[in-house]
Amino acid sequence: KYEPKTGLLDIERADECIYCNECTMKAEDMGCTNLASVKFKRSRNGTHNFVFTVETTGALPADQIVLRAIEVIRQKMKMLRSELGKLATTEDEEMQEDFEAAESNALI
Repeated sequence: KYEPKTGLLDIERADECIYCNECTMKAEDMGCTNLASVKFKRSRNGTHNFVFTVETTGALPADQIVLRAIEVIRQKMKMLRSELGKLATTEDEEMQEDFEAAESNALI
């Protein structure tokens, strides 16, 4: 749908867009590089909205599957944060040892 105020085309069924950029490539092939662009649309509060379609076998309701998936992601992020913290601590210790070694060599 064309928006005359903005001069932009708005996809009427944006939930079907898979961000493949096929429309922008077709426009470039036609020699119209600024004819189409694909951008993520921000909500009014400035955040991005994500629309998920969850298909189930019926063994679990879709909302339970999503909540469990979020919990798995949280646990993985917590583990990643912990491992990054360990790595940073190890690197800090190695840098301190290198500094002390260089300092003692300079004093000799």
